[in-house]
Amino acid sequence: MTRILLVQPKRPNNIWRVLSLPKVTGKTDLLPPLSLATIAALTPKDNGITVDLHEENLQGEIDDTFPFHEYDIIGITAITPVFPQVRKLADIFHRHGKLVVIGRAGITSYPEYYRDVADVMFIGEAEKTWPQFVLDWQNGNHKKRYQQFEKISMDLVPIPQWELIGKEKLQNYFLGAVQFSRGCNFKCDFCEVVHRLGQGMRYKSIEQGMKEIKILQGFGFDNIFMCDDNLAGNPQYLKEFLREIIKFNRTLKLPLSFSTQISLNIAKDDELLELLADANFKSMLVGIESPDPDALRSVNKSYNLKTDIVKDIEKIHSYGMPVTPSMIVGLDTDTVKTFTSMRKFISTEQILVNCANMFTAPPGTELFYRLAREKRVVVTKETSSTIMNPNIIPKNMTRRELFESFIDFHTSLWADLDNYLMRVKRYYGSIRRKPRVKMKTWRLLQKYHTVILRLTAYYLFSWNRSKLSYLHGLMKLTHYRLNSMMDTYWFYFVGPFQDEVRDWVFPYLKNKIREEAENPPDLINLDDYFTIVDRFPFDELRDLIQESYILLYKRFRDIQKTNDTLFEVLQEFIESQKDSFPRPEHMHTGHILRLCAENSQIPEEYPSSVITDEEVLNLIRKHKLDRELYDAVCKELRMKYTKYSPQPPSRHFRSHAAPAVLVSSAR
Repeated sequence: MTRILLVQPKRPNNIWRVLSLPKVTGKTDLLPPLSLATIAALTPKDNGITVDLHEENLQGEIDDTFPFHEYDIIGITAITPVFPQVRKLADIFHRHGKLVVIGRAGITSYPEYYRDVADVMFIGEAEKTWPQFVLDWQNGNHKKRYQQFEKISMDLVPIPQWELIGKEKLQNYFLGAVQFSRGCNFKCDFCEVVHRLGQGMRYKSIEQGMKEIKILQGFGFDNIFMCDDNLAGNPQYLKEFLREIIKFNRTLKLPLSFSTQISLNIAKDDELLELLADANFKSMLVGIESPDPDALRSVNKSYNLKTDIVKDIEKIHSYGMPVTPSMIVGLDTDTVKTFTSMRKFISTEQILVNCANMFTAPPGTELFYRLAREKRVVVTKETSSTIMNPNIIPKNMTRRELFESFIDFHTSLWADLDNYLMRVKRYYGSIRRKPRVKMKTWRLLQKYHTVILRLTAYYLFSWNRSKLSYLHGLMKLTHYRLNSMMDTYWFYFVGPFQDEVRDWVFPYLKNKIREEAENPPDLINLDDYFTIVDRFPFDELRDLIQESYILLYKRFRDIQKTNDTLFEVLQEFIESQKDSFPRPEHMHTGHILRLCAENSQIPEEYPSSVITDEEVLNLIRKHKLDRELYDAVCKELRMKYTKYSPQPPSRHFRSHAAPAVLVSSAR
């Protein structure tokens, strides 16, 4: 029997956890581990394989007293902010002789962070590679690295195995989680979504999306977060999905509420807005980034340049759906004065839940390498870049000015509850079409009685005149709107949020200011990488890659084997040619094939059923395999030739702990 343990590492405090969820809602955490529930569902269930899941935020941190003897494989899911905890877990598991595997966004974006702590690494989506690894391990021939090059069909994504967690434990989460799509149509410089999941949209079937929603409702969830990076990437398909949600909600005594991430262009589609409202979408994170056109241009936020941002927000609000705008400070066009103009923008418009973050360059993105080349990416203390731990040096201010201005910005915004109440009044006054969602008031009160009572007690016993006045004003607004209470629960959260920002965020940033004053952060130096990879542009290598791919695939007749072989060979080829590389010629294909023969056993004869060159070329074009391979090779060489100055890499990324692995493709 093979026993696998999937681990969700403990997360540090971040912008999602400073809302005092345990104190206010009675819930332990915001979202259940969707990625691990998906990996569990992907695991082959024959041959005596069993899977367990350990969520450190819920079940406690793993230490040396853990029953290690019960498991053969440890899978750790890694996103960038949990890297220190991943390393700690890897060290613990290796001390007890366990095979540790790592995957998900953190390792896909920057595998070098995890190379020395992973026995097996998963790069990219895991729907194909995870089942293959499990079978390889059982056969005693697993690889150290599994990489998915082409973007998988969403038909391969199974329904998450929530029963592995169980109904009782799932009640500790505030929101259920469904991922209906992957990818995004836009290509903003600061976003890693396109870098990891590709440009363009891939959707699950509407039938599967509804199954996942119904399963979560059966487990007791009445609030569901759609974990898509842009739910409206295909508006027409989304409309079909929303109609099914509306039908299902009408069969429930208490309709489900939804929240998601979505793009501003929904404001141009009245039918879509009506359907979103009637499907009971109550909170939507929308990427506004900045009201400054120059700032938007600097990060390729193209759509927001073509529209009136304020009018679009007001349009969405008119359907009774409050927008949570995602804003960025510290962009290349920003100065210290930008904070004043953005504060004015938020204070005078219908901006309700302020979600302003500091500019950061996600590892692995083109933005990261562009800024690193400009000597503007730093190695942060936590070895991870997050919105509270930016890894860039702003162009028109110092890091200290960025931190201090950010503190002043939030201090003035959250301290002025009168201004906030005025914005809430404007929001209510802007509603022109109420969501057509039927629910009885007593059921709504029953649903939110814990939150309502705890928040009311918070304000009443704060003995703060400003907070008491705010509570009184908010209650007057909602007195005749109990059926819209879900619309306003974020507004009640503003007080606890204000306290958390003051008690945790500000001290954290002030401490960073002191630390960096004493020990300035090191810079990432990419000079060696650029002397190699810049000389091999994709347009010049495309024909060479395609020709080599055709010859290899016709012999292997296996996409993954062809991808893996050519991935290794292209790296070796580029490195061997780095000093004197002429324009690619036909002779280089022969060189690549010789390297392939040295790296892998290629059948001498073609399979009996011969496939034509054109058929292989169509396969390459369909999945963009040539581009995916090229990007993967460049990323690998970037990691290999990146230098960290003035300190050596070991200070920041190396330890003597044995390797570990992360698994997961869903958010």
